Amino acid sequence: MKRGWMLLGLVAFVGLTLAAAGQELTVQRGGTVNVGASLGAAWTLEFDGEFDAVKLGRWTAKRYVYDGGNNTSLDLFENGCIRLSRGSVYFVSATDGRIRNPNGEKDHYAIVDNYEGRHCLRIAYDPQAKRCKVTLDGKGAGDFALRIARTGTIGRLSCPGFAGTVRLLKGGSLTGGGSGKGRPSDSDATLDDVLGGGRTAAGGPAGTMDASDPGTKTFTAPKPGTLRVTAKLSTYGPATLEVGIAGGGKQRTWLSWSRTGGVDPSPLSVDGKPAPDSIFEPKPGDFSPRETTVETRLQAGETVTFRLDGDFGDGTPLLRYAFQED
Repeated sequence: MKRGWMLLGLVAFVGLTLAAAGQELTVQRGGTVNVGASLGAAWTLEFDGEFDAVKLGRWTAKRYVYDGGNNTSLDLFENGCIRLSRGSVYFVSATDGRIRNPNGEKDHYAIVDNYEGRHCLRIAYDPQAKRCKVTLDGKGAGDFALRIARTGTIGRLSCPGFAGTVRLLKGGSLTGGGSGKGRPSDSDATLDDVLGGGRTAAGGPAGTMDASDPGTKTFTAPKPGTLRVTAKLSTYGPATLEVGIAGGGKQRTWLSWSRTGGVDPSPLSVDGKPAPDSIFEPKPGDFSPRETTVETRLQAGETVTFRLDGDFGDGTPLLRYAFQED
């Protein structure tokens, strides 16, 4: 009997389980998690554990959790600071908590009570209400009105200064990303390692590629089953996304998507046919991609090739998959 698509698994230093109302995993300090939650939809994310901020490279503030790059995703740092997708989501006003440079382009973030030490930090994001609420140890710590300029996904998060349980209580998917000791090379990778993934409830591989981890990845289906892929080609420059399937002497391009830039109206193509719902026009002449999920059957021994390449800029492309064995 199939259990659906909620993910659970165990990879090195990262254990994923089903919570009573959502998904949760445990992560050691220095590990990573993949949060498949969109900034265009409501989600609630909770970090329950030990916060011990770490100084990283050129960043002035010490970090607990960030995207491993330029802080264009969720960013948790010292002195109770929270940033949401730098350059895309802005804190405008606060009825609880404080804001550094309200609605500003630079040096801009929300400030709640200091959560250094052992705490449970919950962030509830609602783009429809344009609101973000923060609770700390069950008590209100921040209530912020938002301006949302662009939407993307949270994606992979590094946890250099956090160890404990991560819970996605509402919206999206949650998978383990790794131990923080580096991903194995493709030649040494198991199915769990491909695309930095975990495993589905039925035991098949699952994972994500994004702007921080582009390139080409492959895996071979060990048994017959169903492959589910979520794709979004968010980019500011030329970019391409492709999923090909080969087996039994045959080869086909199942999914393909190419865009020349951020306003290109080109949609996702599925078996050569356009998927019109994969692109929308929030304002005249300005086209944006939408996360689109599709499925296909795989036979045992068929090999799937995932490719994500491009000049993404501040774009947030996504290529996420889950394979469920029959």
